[in-house]
Amino acid sequence: MKLIKRTKSRKRGTGSKEEEVLPSPCFLLGAPCRLDTKPGGRSIERNRMHTHITLDTPLPYDGRQLTPHWIYRTFGLRGDALVAFAGPCQVDLAHMVDLEDVQAQAPIFSPHMLHIIAEFFQGDLHLTVYRQRLLIIIAGEMLASALARPVHRRGDDLYLDRADGTPGKLSVSIATTSPTSTLIHAGFNITTTGTPVPTVGLADLGIDVASFARDLVQRYVDEVQDIWLARCKVRAVG
Repeated sequence: MKLIKRTKSRKRGTGSKEEEVLPSPCFLLGAPCRLDTKPGGRSIERNRMHTHITLDTPLPYDGRQLTPHWIYRTFGLRGDALVAFAGPCQVDLAHMVDLEDVQAQAPIFSPHMLHIIAEFFQGDLHLTVYRQRLLIIIAGEMLASALARPVHRRGDDLYLDRADGTPGKLSVSIATTSPTSTLIHAGFNITTTGTPVPTVGLADLGIDVASFARDLVQRYVDEVQDIWLARCKVRAVG
């Protein structure tokens, strides 16, 4: 348990001060956090997601990873967390979360993808869809800047023009809910051999996957943290 020293004054003739040690608010709220100390000794609580990136060993994704506490069971990260890993993707209809794809009889396949899974323990599905879109928008901005060419977003999917001028799908993404949390999966094609729809991949685009993964995770977590701090600095009105 993280403890914070708070000083309270007592009205005594000597004007003495007494310190009491209290539990950190982040501990009481069950939120991941760290304490930053500003000049003058003031401690600032910062809500921050746990993260982990593993790209050396392929880890397949088949839809069953999008379940509560999979990140905790697999990587030991408890609380709000985001992990990035690489591996093949094959989601059959039985494990498909997107019912529109189920109705269209459109399973997902990619020989090699960069996968992002995030889990949040506060907020509803509506909020998590916003968080999902934020992740995709940041990825699109990063790619557009790196490639100096347009990256098109349709909902929660990214597209880039292929060599023949036709659009190629770069990513898949979904947000869902569980009894204990909400979850996001996003997958970005690295290679595209055998995909069921026209696609583009990070390797085809000359994008370094490790650098892209690291920067995407960092920028997303920074943005989520900044949103948290923004909501903590305003006073109520009305």
